[in-house]
Amino acid sequence: KKDDKMDKNVKVSFNIHRKIMYGHEVCIVGSAKEFGGWNVDRAFPLKWSEGDVWKGEVEMTPGGVAEYKMLTRRIRTGGEIKHEFRRDFKRLVQLYSSGSTVQVTGEFKGLVDIRTKGGSSGKKEEKKEEAAPKPKKKGKWGALMED
Repeated sequence: KKDDKMDKNVKVSFNIHRKIMYGHEVCIVGSAKEFGGWNVDRAFPLKWSEGDVWKGEVEMTPGGVAEYKMLTRRIRTGGEIKHEFRRDFKRLVQLYSSGSTVQVTGEFKGLVDIRTKGGSSGKKEEKKEEAAPKPKKKGKWGALMED
């Protein structure tokens, strides 16, 4: 008998902060077919929510790594689409075990936090935040000084 959990896909959930003009949207384009296979016209669109957070969830086949980039696009009258994205900023998402959810949260042009929940083992895997080191003060000529 086949284990049902082996048949489950991985959910990839995006929560990306980006303030953009009305009429624009944030999308994910990447190597996986769910991200459009690097075709920007088939990119995965995210939905706007309060606080300029763009959200979306897609189910993908477990295992491997998917490369992606975030882009903004504006639909012009007549259906022409203008795309804007950082060509030098490719990101990766590891598609963990079946039945898990990978949460990608962060800034459009900055860092993202990736957390995994669930999965066939039933364990939650989360990054632990460590306290930031105490900042050093700058002296008269910009030299760093200890407290």
